[in-house]
Amino acid sequence: MKKDSGFSFIEIMISLVIFSATVSIIIPAIVKVQEERQSIREERLAEEIIQLVMYRTYVEKVPFLKEVHVKHGVTYSINVSETPNLDGLCISWEGENRREYERCLYKQKK
Repeated sequence: MKKDSGFSFIEIMISLVIFSATVSIIIPAIVKVQEERQSIREERLAEEIIQLVMYRTYVEKVPFLKEVHVKHGVTYSINVSETPNLDGLCISWEGENRREYERCLYKQKK
């Protein structure tokens, strides 16, 4: 008598094909999620920097000079943005994903 134990070669090959297809879809998605998480970290850091500069400029009355900050390998540059009714500061940077970003923070003119 012959005992049937284990899986056949065809069953193993089908399992490997399904596993390979699943992995080939999941890996690029994981990489994209990691890139987006990094860009969110960069944006939060930019917001912290611009809030600090805004506080120093408008509350502590420290004169604003064009500033450049380098944090975690990313260069953030801060510029003055003026409109008739608003004063503001804008921060711009190029993320690790090679996209350009800019965020502005405004205050009402007196």
